Amino acid sequence: MLKIKLRPIERENLGLLRDWRNDPEIMQRTRQWRELTMEDQERWFASLHQGKWPENIMWMMVVFSENTTVLVGACGLCHIDWIGRSAELSIYVGAKEWRRKGVAIKAIDLLKQIAFERLNLDNIWAEVYDFNTINAALLIKCGFIVNGTRTLSVYKNGQYWGSHFYLSCKEDLRQNVDL
Repeated sequence: MLKIKLRPIERENLGLLRDWRNDPEIMQRTRQWRELTMEDQERWFASLHQGKWPENIMWMMVVFSENTTVLVGACGLCHIDWIGRSAELSIYVGAKEWRRKGVAIKAIDLLKQIAFERLNLDNIWAEVYDFNTINAALLIKCGFIVNGTRTLSVYKNGQYWGSHFYLSCKEDLRQNVDL
């Protein structure tokens, strides 16, 4: 059985995260428009630790298998609106050999628990570009619903694409599980 844990990102993870984020397959699915440098990573890491109420909380996804632990990706809750009680979901599996193996599903389940039970958020959302059918299917599988659409929101592959917004609400979780 696949076991996964989330742990805080540490400074020594920044090089690995940069390499994963600069992978063309991952870059394609994110808002990132140029390759990241270590300076970019250092600035981003420093921003995670500013202020009493962080706007972004990020974790490393760790898989446990046969007496080993493997870092496989990163995930988190971004643009946290503490007053409106919402956050954007961010997730990517950087280790290619772990993609499409159920890691992201388990990580999203953990993020939903953190968001709804520990942080007392009411909803989490994600933006997915029209061409990204893999992430759209993942979010649907994790109980998200399409909540909105934006036309011509991003320029990728030489053309403009629309995007869809997916939403998961604490109230939906309560209807499906006894909390």
